[in-house]
Amino acid sequence: MRASRIEAASVALIALLLVGMGMATGGPVGQDPAYHRFADARTWWGVPNTLDVLSNVFFAAAGLWGLSLGARCEAGLRSSLDLFFTGLVLTAAGSAYYHWAPSDATLVWDRLPIVISFAGAIGAMAHQYLGADARARWANAWLCMGVLSVGLWAAGGDLRLYLVVQFGGFLLGLSWILGHRFAATAAPAGSTSLPWGGVWGAYALAKLAESLDAWLWHWTSGALAGHALKHVIAAAGVALLCRALSRQASR
Repeated sequence: MRASRIEAASVALIALLLVGMGMATGGPVGQDPAYHRFADARTWWGVPNTLDVLSNVFFAAAGLWGLSLGARCEAGLRSSLDLFFTGLVLTAAGSAYYHWAPSDATLVWDRLPIVISFAGAIGAMAHQYLGADARARWANAWLCMGVLSVGLWAAGGDLRLYLVVQFGGFLLGLSWILGHRFAATAAPAGSTSLPWGGVWGAYALAKLAESLDAWLWHWTSGALAGHALKHVIAAAGVALLCRALSRQASR
């Protein structure tokens, strides 16, 4: 399938998700207050929710590593990767701030950097799978939609657009990865090919760990909960990307 057809199908997918979300919910989707109650509420060294706060250092490390490598790839891809890695560094700060005192007000500063990072990832993936001309379209569109989604939730309490940005973005990236793999198409000559499958796979495992937060806490007899593990797994996926970028740069 040609890149233009894949891009058209991608737009259709997002449109269907937007319409489907509206029809399935029939109205605004609010934030569940129970979301802020995490299994591991231990306080060490005066830091509340210690592991959920401190595990964000892995996001900061992965983001800073990526920023140190971004200048070694082509300019178009570099701009999206810089957005992705900068978003990760900001996510480390925003998530730590949120987990220090979980509430809707602090959660805004966790979600805003996440959508920035997502926009960078979508842009970089579009560059790799759809072509350099598609990068800016997808990065800018996802950044605008992501910031708007957080704004709509913060102002009116409606999560629907944010859910489309996060989970729709995952489905979009997954469809590009699988489509590229099954079509067995080669990357353009001289372009940087990165293992986004590892990033997306780690993201899926991280979301699973998040959903098993309390279960893992009980299963490990209070040693480790799922949310801190989520941070570690997601950052590990980014580390795989950085490692590949470093190897390609050295060649």
